[in-house]
Amino acid sequence: MAYENQCGSCANFEDFSSYSSSLKKYHCTWYGEYYYPSDTCVGSGDHYRYRGYITTMVCGRLGLDKDDEVYKTIIDFQQNVMENDEKYTRLLDRYNVVGPKISKELETEDMSVIQKIYDSFLTPVANLIKNEKSDEAIYRYRHMVEILKGHYKIKTEDVNKVKQPIVGDKIKVIAKKNI
Repeated sequence: MAYENQCGSCANFEDFSSYSSSLKKYHCTWYGEYYYPSDTCVGSGDHYRYRGYITTMVCGRLGLDKDDEVYKTIIDFQQNVMENDEKYTRLLDRYNVVGPKISKELETEDMSVIQKIYDSFLTPVANLIKNEKSDEAIYRYRHMVEILKGHYKIKTEDVNKVKQPIVGDKIKVIAKKNI
């Protein structure tokens, strides 16, 4: 098989390349993430990482490849800065819940809206990152996420809740408290 030990080599993927995207990412239904076909799939979760769902979908719909400056800047910042700093873990976990839902809505969105997201949010975020204004970049990206969440009426469960079994095989949801 062409993709042996890589994403696409198993039955747990959906091909999103039909959007004429040069990004050509697969969606892994096992991990609920987007991957390039060349990404190693070891089946153990070692290749797991947060993905720029909205950035990937918008750039893909616009036909931009992974070398697009805006795409590279945002994804590199996420992977090399945010994922390596504990202070961003909670934010990334929340995005991991809502990002795929927004991305799904963007699959069929009008191209004028896709272009507006790129021009009005992603490009300014990338410029803020380049100018070493990380906090402002994160704030602007979060603002975009909140606008899109509201527009698509996306409700998300509280990612701070943990399910714990109790007597009688019932599940009780206990919220973690921020101390």
